[in-house]
Amino acid sequence: MNSARNLSTESVLSKDGFEIKCRYLNMSEFDRNSEVCQMLHYGFCLYANNVAYSTACMARRGLEEFITFIKWYNQEDPVAVQLQSLSGELTKPLIAFREYLENRKINFNVIRPLKNMLKKVRQYDETFPLTSFPCRPQMKRIPHKALFDSATNPLTLGYKPRANSFNETNTVKEVRS
Repeated sequence: MNSARNLSTESVLSKDGFEIKCRYLNMSEFDRNSEVCQMLHYGFCLYANNVAYSTACMARRGLEEFITFIKWYNQEDPVAVQLQSLSGELTKPLIAFREYLENRKINFNVIRPLKNMLKKVRQYDETFPLTSFPCRPQMKRIPHKALFDSATNPLTLGYKPRANSFNETNTVKEVRS
């Protein structure tokens, strides 16, 4: 896999024949000399070619956020823990990506298409590194309080006649058959 030579590809045709521009190539955060950026671009070109236009656009949106994150992450952390490649241990950077989105108030839904893209690319090119995103922690839910009797009594009184009517209708149908 020579992902560096794909940098000249600035747009890709989707499976349904629409042109998808690789807008991220013009982002200041996209480093053409970075292995991780080259691999992401290569992966996007493979993926976008094999999926519908709308699916590729969603993946591109996630990719743009991820590229912005990579630039920020590599500036914040020492060289030893910077994100240089998609192979190797990615748990810490990917958890940091989730936190990055949360702090910037960006919807987590941008992760899913990116995650799907990185998983699918492996089907098209087995040399592409397997990237697994950590599971998103479940949100803590606040248990709901039970309704007071003053609220449930009118509900019960309102539905009882309908329930009785329904039971009588079923009984009549059973007797007739």
